[in-house]
Amino acid sequence: MKLPLIPTLLVIFGALVGLASWQARSTAMPITPVATPLVYTLVFEEMPLRSILGIRLTSPSLNASLTLLRDSTGEWQIPAEFSAIDAETATLIARTFTLLTYFDSFSFDDGQDLSQYGFIGGQPLTLSAEIILTDGTTHAIQVGDLSGTGSAYYALADGHPRLYLIEPQAIEFLVQHLRKEST
Repeated sequence: MKLPLIPTLLVIFGALVGLASWQARSTAMPITPVATPLVYTLVFEEMPLRSILGIRLTSPSLNASLTLLRDSTGEWQIPAEFSAIDAETATLIARTFTLLTYFDSFSFDDGQDLSQYGFIGGQPLTLSAEIILTDGTTHAIQVGDLSGTGSAYYALADGHPRLYLIEPQAIEFLVQHLRKEST
């Protein structure tokens, strides 16, 4: 019995296409997404812990403030009304600023409305800090809102026309201590 030529060729062609697609799937290398690592940069470069003479934290949303000063021996002088702060905590607060990093930033125009980032009338909603160094240099940071994804706070530092993205853990640590003192 002789098989018709066209249907036989179609069956062979279908088998070859099936075999080729099966081989392509079995030999294809899986694609692994590659995450670009974040690069962290210090907000305040060249600010050793021992160079910090004083820190003033203010939170408009909590209506709270905290001032920490070092005496001539380098010991933290903590006002009596701040019962939740001791010398070790004061050092941790200061260290937070020496190690404060950002992972992204973007510029903005002078006079640009920054209310969408948590700055109303130029004032931060979350936190502001002034840092005085032993040589008289001062640094300042203003922290606005948490980003929509919750992965960063928006911050302004030292009057630079850049908005910095700072991971929330450091800012929440500082706010936590202000919250303790405001209750």
